[in-house]
Amino acid sequence: MGILVVTAILQAFISRLLSMKYPVLSILAFSLLVQGCVIATGSGSDESEELIFDEPSKEEMIDSKNKYKLSLMGSSNKITLQGNIHELFISGSHNYVVIEEDTYLESLIITGLHNIVVQEDDLKTLIEVIEIVGDNNFVDVSQYNELVDAGSDNQILITDSNAL
Repeated sequence: MGILVVTAILQAFISRLLSMKYPVLSILAFSLLVQGCVIATGSGSDESEELIFDEPSKEEMIDSKNKYKLSLMGSSNKITLQGNIHELFISGSHNYVVIEEDTYLESLIITGLHNIVVQEDDLKTLIEVIEIVGDNNFVDVSQYNELVDAGSDNQILITDSNAL
């Protein structure tokens, strides 16, 4: 089940909560229920697990036994990524993301502002495609194969001298 489907289901559920007799209490109860940070979607062994992180000002380590896609919508977070991350999508702003274990990502897409994405010091991470639409973002990886930078004042640093 994709992110759009999950979003549509949540929107329908919230609309139903608003139509109840006590909508404020219903929404408050629902908010407390889903406050757990990461929402996992997807099924099947061939698909990547889809994780959504939508929290402000948290320090979090995200790891999955399966290959996963992460959507980071929160702001002002310090996120450490472990395991087999397949895709990273950042729409939030002012996040600091450390790739701690994975050496290959299919894509990194940043639409937010002022995000920093770095690899662990001894790691050699290849990102197939980097797409940046947001502004003032910084990416530090060993190498990438394709770059689309439609934002402004973004910096992409390649640390592998053999990739030049």
